[in-house]
Amino acid sequence: MNNLDNILSKKTVLRDIVHDIEKQIDLNSIVEQYAELGDDNPVTAKYKSPLADDDKGLSLYVHRQRNVFKCFITGKGGNVIDFLTYVNHGLEPSCKDYLTTLDQIVSDYDYDLNYTN
Repeated sequence: MNNLDNILSKKTVLRDIVHDIEKQIDLNSIVEQYAELGDDNPVTAKYKSPLADDDKGLSLYVHRQRNVFKCFITGKGGNVIDFLTYVNHGLEPSCKDYLTTLDQIVSDYDYDLNYTN
């Protein structure tokens, strides 16, 4: 296996892990640990955004079926990994911060890594 194949193999494994985490971990239950629920309906939960210090309303939306969020003050959005990265590392995280968050998820939420390289 040459270097390019090795890099592509690792990217594929990482992408698969991210997709599995997105499916297995309920974003809404994670957001509830960081923000107060303001409005709840079967499609979208609305929270006071933990990503913005000046949120006077309910600016963070979690779309339950798609398992994604959007903060309408900061403009940030994404999946559970993105949310935890922003909360723990700020709104301009580095690649290392993202990987640290993945490691946190694996250990904190007992995510099972069934991948071999």
